[in-house]
Amino acid sequence: MSNTYDDAVRQFERLSYKKLAEKFRELKAEIEDLDQRKKALNEQFDALTLKVIPDKMMEDDVRTMTITGIGRIELRPNMWTSTKNPQALQQWLQEHDLEQLIVPSVNGSTLKATIKELQEAGEELPPPEVVSITPYIRATVVGKG
Repeated sequence: MSNTYDDAVRQFERLSYKKLAEKFRELKAEIEDLDQRKKALNEQFDALTLKVIPDKMMEDDVRTMTITGIGRIELRPNMWTSTKNPQALQQWLQEHDLEQLIVPSVNGSTLKATIKELQEAGEELPPPEVVSITPYIRATVVGKG
């Protein structure tokens, strides 16, 4: 872990349960606030880079522009993609000699939930050379007391 983590542990170890719970709530609220701020900043950034600057440059018939002290602004084609039919896509990739793009995968959240269920049921878990399982305990504050 980072020095920040270690410093926080040393700082928090001396606190009472009440102070720890207060710090928990304070940090959780700050994280939620930062998440909202980040979301708003990303929306502004997208508005700037996906709409305003491209529209202005296209309107002015400009493809590249250098601004002293800032750098070069240029328009670059890009795209979003998503898979609508995984089986058909795999077939198409194979037919076009692109099978190297086909990789089996397991969703991390699904894997975690499945392993947790297996463990709680006392069933066999995947061997350590197949899946890394690192148990931990996380405290939470529930309700407002």
